[in-house]
Amino acid sequence: SAGWFWAQQKARATVEGFLARSNPGLTIDVASYDVTGFPLSLTLASTGLKVTDARGGAWSGEGVDVSVVPWRLPDVDIRLAAPQR
Repeated sequence: SAGWFWAQQKARATVEGFLARSNPGLTIDVASYDVTGFPLSLTLASTGLKVTDARGGAWSGEGVDVSVVPWRLPDVDIRLAAPQR
């Protein structure tokens, strides 16, 4: 439906804005991401996620999946893919 595609574009714009925003001392890199789940949910699946801070601390993982079902808002499912370092 048109509503799902609108929400998909909104989700993509939100992710792009978050990744582009300057966070002093924090860098977030994502190899790739996609928004899927038509027609009943929105799922953001990312791969190659790495977060580093200015002091040399780092976390990386295979990816993160975030899923939202519109009629269960504000509940959001977040799954971190193994391995994580």
